[in-house]
Amino acid sequence: MVNQVEMNHFGETSDPLPPSALDGMADKIRESLGSMGTLLSAMRAPLPTGTGDGSALPVEKNETIASTLKSIVKDVSHLGFNTAEKVVEMSIKTKNGEDLDDKKYLMEYLIKAAQQLPNDVVGQKLTNSFVTALWNDLEHPPKVFMSDRYQYRSADGSDNSYLHPRLGAAHESYARTVKPATTQPGNLPDPAVLFDVLMARKEATEHPNKISSMLFYLASIIIHDLFKTNHKDFRISDTSSYLDLSPLYGSDQSEQDTIRTFKDGKIKPDSFAETRLLSFPPGVGVIMIMFNRFHNYIVEQLALINENSRFTRPAEDAAKDKW
Repeated sequence: MVNQVEMNHFGETSDPLPPSALDGMADKIRESLGSMGTLLSAMRAPLPTGTGDGSALPVEKNETIASTLKSIVKDVSHLGFNTAEKVVEMSIKTKNGEDLDDKKYLMEYLIKAAQQLPNDVVGQKLTNSFVTALWNDLEHPPKVFMSDRYQYRSADGSDNSYLHPRLGAAHESYARTVKPATTQPGNLPDPAVLFDVLMARKEATEHPNKISSMLFYLASIIIHDLFKTNHKDFRISDTSSYLDLSPLYGSDQSEQDTIRTFKDGKIKPDSFAETRLLSFPPGVGVIMIMFNRFHNYIVEQLALINENSRFTRPAEDAAKDKW
C-alpha cells in the first residue's frame, strides 16, 4: 500500500493523499468478507429458543470461582445435603458408566432435585438432561409401520408393539426382575393350612386405619388382572402383563368371545369373563358388574353423540360376514 502521508522539506506533515481505487476495492472486499463471516456464524449457531422471538441469546459470562461457589451453596440450601449427596452420587456413577441401584431411589432424588432447584442455569440444565434421558429411553417407531395390524392391540395383549409383538401378551412366560437369592425348599406348606393359621378369624374386626373392604375387593380384581398362572406350567402367565381389565373382557380372543354380544359394541349384561372371581366375596362381583354396566352405558353414549360423525354403523351383512 502506498504511503498516503508525505513530509515537506520543512519537516511538516502535509494533508493525506486520497485513497486510490485499489485501496477502495480492498476495503469493500474486507467488508464483504466480514459480512459473510457474520452470516456463516449465524447459520452455524443453534436455533435460539429461549427468547421466544427468535432473537439471539445473550452470551453467558464466564463465571469466576467465587460466583461458582456462591451458586453451589445456594443450590445446596434449596436441595438439602441428603438430596445433593444423592445427585452427586448419581452423577459420578453415570459419568463412570456404572449401574444404578434402583433400591437407592437415585432417579427419584433426581426428580426431587429438579423440582426443588430455583429457575436458574443449573436447574434448567438438570431438567433438560432429565427430560432428554426419559425421551431417549422410549422407543419412537416411525408412523409408516402403523398398519392395520398394529392400529389396536389384540385381545391377548399381543401386537402392542411392532418391534416386540409378543411383549406382555398372554400365554407367555413370566420374566424375573430380581435375581433369585433364596433357595426354595422341596416341601412347601399346604396353602389351606397357611390360610387357616394366618388369615382365618372367627369374628370380624374393624380395620385400625378405617380402610374400607371395598379397597380389598378392587385389589383382588387387580391381582387377577395381572396374574393368571398356568397350572400345567407355572412359568407361564395366561393373562397379559397390562392392566387391561381382563377379568371383565377376557385374557384372549376365545374368552372375549364368551362375553361379547357382537352387536353395537356391547357385552353381555351383568357378566364377566373371569371365573376365578366367583369364589370371592360378593363385593368383588358387584364391582365387576358395575364395570360391565358402565361399559354398555359408554357404548350407548358414544353412539348417541357420534361426535363429528366419526362412527359409521356397518351394514348388517358386513357384520355377519365378519363374525
